[in-house]
Amino acid sequence: MESGTALEINTSGLRQGPAETYPPPAIVARYRELGGRAVTIGSDAHEADSFAAGLDQGYAAAVAAGFEALTLRGGAAPRSVLIPARAPEAAGTT
Repeated sequence: MESGTALEINTSGLRQGPAETYPPPAIVARYRELGGRAVTIGSDAHEADSFAAGLDQGYAAAVAAGFEALTLRGGAAPRSVLIPARAPEAAGTT
């Protein structure tokens, strides 16, 4: 956490066993409790039909842990973007 590296919530586990994100939501929450400040989400897609699969669940895990924004890196300095409101917890529904 001291390095500022973002924790990736990888949604590929939702498409296969164990049917949850990597790391699972409890670990994302613990990361936040320990002072984690940066989180990113990816689907680890290797095929077009898996692109962006499970992002809503990834957003929900981030929101449940107390994150309001994602950290993006694209060659330049990292930047933050708000988590889309379509995540069930962000919209106030479950």
